[in-house]
Amino acid sequence: MSKLPSAATMYRALLCRDTAFEGVFYVGVKTTGIFCRPTCPAKKPKFENVEYFPHPQDALIAGYRPCSRCCPLAREKRAPELVTRLCDAVEQSSAKRITGSQLRAMGIDPSTARRQFRRYYGMTFQAYGRARRMGLALHEIWKGESVIGAQIDHGFESSSGFWEAYFDSSVISFTVPLVPAGSPFEQSVWKLLQAIPPGQTWSYAQLALRLGNPNATRAVGRANGRNCLAIVIPFHRVIRADGELCGYGGGIWRKKWLLEHERQMTGRDDTAPELFAGPSSNGK
Repeated sequence: MSKLPSAATMYRALLCRDTAFEGVFYVGVKTTGIFCRPTCPAKKPKFENVEYFPHPQDALIAGYRPCSRCCPLAREKRAPELVTRLCDAVEQSSAKRITGSQLRAMGIDPSTARRQFRRYYGMTFQAYGRARRMGLALHEIWKGESVIGAQIDHGFESSSGFWEAYFDSSVISFTVPLVPAGSPFEQSVWKLLQAIPPGQTWSYAQLALRLGNPNATRAVGRANGRNCLAIVIPFHRVIRADGELCGYGGGIWRKKWLLEHERQMTGRDDTAPELFAGPSSNGK
């Protein structure tokens, strides 16, 4: 996948509300904690007060909440009343966590909440709430808060889901059942990602070939970028055909770190990425 445009280019697009950049990047405003589309009509922040993301999910994980004016997560401009209520409930909750019993106490059927939220935002209400909690927790850690403090403050009852499943090097594979929300094609890409062994890599072209459509390299890249379950669905194990690391919303340095971490976990000491042996013999 291609990298984001330069910060100067994206800032000019933001100032001009350039529709050509719609869907190319999303902008997080550090002073408000809100992220927007490049075409948002809100007052423009200063250059030094913004950061950019290739996908809205990346902004969520970074701790930003979606703008109520440009609705960067929305598939439609006007949010249903129930969806607005649900978002407000998340922001008003100190832990950003709303349980099924709490929804029922609000007079909302949990299945209806899940269905309407997914239809409008493309993700379940539970996934949205968890992303907001994770983003805010990580933000607190970056400011100096302890991991355990951030975990408790933002409603993570078990640290196993917050950091121990992976980073202490005691496990390599995840056994947690997954129900990711996505199109059939996206689901097939995400399932294939989980077949790549830890510490090894596969190219976008190899993924497309394995899916039976060698011309779907870019579509594979887009599906890879829409994966909201980083590490568990390991899209950091996908690289370019020439072996270069690319296309990681959390930063290339994080992608490199994750691969090196997994190589240490598996006893591999490779200094350069090795393409996972897929069905193709041409190495693309």
